[in-house]
Amino acid sequence: MMVVLMKSTRWRDVFFAKDQRRLRVLVIGLLVCLLSDPVLCHSEEFPEPIQSPTIDRLHRLSPKFLSGAQPEGEAAFRELKKLGVKTIISVDGTKPDVAAARKHGLRYVHLPIGYDGIESQRMLQIVKAAQTLAGPVFVHCHHGRHRGPAAAAICCRATEKWDDQTSLAWLREAETSPKYAGLYRVVREFQMPSKDDLAKVPTDFPETAQLSTTVESMVAINTRWELLKEIQKHGFRPLPDHPDIVPDQEALQLAEYFRELARNENSQQQGGDYLRQLSAASEAATALSKRLSALAKDRSQTTIEESAQLMQRLQNHCTKCHAAFRDGK
Repeated sequence: MMVVLMKSTRWRDVFFAKDQRRLRVLVIGLLVCLLSDPVLCHSEEFPEPIQSPTIDRLHRLSPKFLSGAQPEGEAAFRELKKLGVKTIISVDGTKPDVAAARKHGLRYVHLPIGYDGIESQRMLQIVKAAQTLAGPVFVHCHHGRHRGPAAAAICCRATEKWDDQTSLAWLREAETSPKYAGLYRVVREFQMPSKDDLAKVPTDFPETAQLSTTVESMVAINTRWELLKEIQKHGFRPLPDHPDIVPDQEALQLAEYFRELARNENSQQQGGDYLRQLSAASEAATALSKRLSALAKDRSQTTIEESAQLMQRLQNHCTKCHAAFRDGK
């Protein structure tokens, strides 16, 4: 191609003319690109969905980071290995399958977060992990929809130069619910931690974090439940002294707490009846969230009564569960 160009007196004169420096740079760049690996000339667009038979909501966010649902079974870890993944970060509350990861040469790091945001120390750990862990890194929660995408966005904000618009667009693509306002807030308002603060964070990240106990989970559930009872007293409106507390979001987080509790080891050991009660309570809290969301737009008596009925349904599930599994022990 260079020879053809040089045979033309016109092109040769243009190429070597002193006042055509910019054009020379452009031509040289074009030739280098065409004569080298075509991959170098291809501009990839991220996030890129990956069709996977084993991992739901799998996306590549950058050359270093991927996001998706929890890997389960040999095939899922084998696929991650094939994708080049070196490290897995779980922000889910349940114990990760460290043994399966090790079998495929993958390192697991467990940094669980909640649905209401990321507290400051955990934020420092996630940023330090994004900076120091061997990549590519796969970030996941349970379903790969809410907490995992938020944590992955933080990783990309810290290391991939993502801005708030790119990060929020990713959450929308991942279908992270806007009802988890805390997750959107920490991503939108992310500020890079100082070098001094990050220097204090150890890099011996846990394979399995100390998981919250059943008692701690019950405390969190009770806190949300008491808030919802106060909201009901005010006609299912936001509390006057807490306008930041959104009723339907509180109900949705209560549902997630029930689901999370059902997946911890102690709950699994309790057996079928206990797990069925937790599942029923989660379904009732989810239905309540939908009613309260509708109530924000339509304050009809019917919608108010339906919300009250769902509150009573939740109360009944809690009373029945306590009588069978707590009060009698």
